[in-house]
Amino acid sequence: MYPPQHLTDAQKAEIVKIATQIGESVHCVGMMNIQFIVADQVYVIEVNPRASRTVPFMSKITHKHLAQLATQMIIGKSLAEIGLEPGLFPEPDSVYVKAPVFSFAKLPGAPTALSPEMKSTGEDLGHGKTLGEALHRAFFDSYHFDSHVTGPIMVTPTDAKNTELMDALASAGYPHTVYELDQAWPDDLAFVLATEDESDLAKQLTTRALSHEVTLFTAQDTAAALATVPSVERA
Repeated sequence: MYPPQHLTDAQKAEIVKIATQIGESVHCVGMMNIQFIVADQVYVIEVNPRASRTVPFMSKITHKHLAQLATQMIIGKSLAEIGLEPGLFPEPDSVYVKAPVFSFAKLPGAPTALSPEMKSTGEDLGHGKTLGEALHRAFFDSYHFDSHVTGPIMVTPTDAKNTELMDALASAGYPHTVYELDQAWPDDLAFVLATEDESDLAKQLTTRALSHEVTLFTAQDTAAALATVPSVERA
């Protein structure tokens, strides 16, 4: 999502400092993709001297053709000559959320659990004045899920062990039921949460969710995002 919702100004400054040091050290001109993790401090987990799928995402937000600008720098132009300044681009007043699009319903039997391999077949962009509004639009386009409508959810026994998440979802209007093998399928599910697909129970749950066209979330972080949507935005 952009702009970041939980980073301090000091953390942002540290990210810029590290990115600048890396770029100067490897003599990278044009486009460079860096992945950071911010915990007790800022960590760098990956650096690639190339563009990433985030480039078109940010180009749409900033109204800057980033790939074209990077090309201009590669052929010798300076930041000033292409109308840019060092540092972070001014953050907008609204929020943007990029969400993956999956095609599990069209690929029966394909593993659904989150893993290092890329499984998304596309992406969409949710935009709103608030994080909740942006999340709602991103979820609606990617998962065909209306976050303004609450209701019961079905989860695997593994996911039910995350009691903090289950409590947060219940408070947001999504009380959970733990799925049991071969149980009767309810008609009013808001969504299914299954972050593992190795057990027979999880495989059956994901297959039935897809066959009944019920929204399937395969990452707890995705489900947790629903709990951040204020109740006033669900009205």
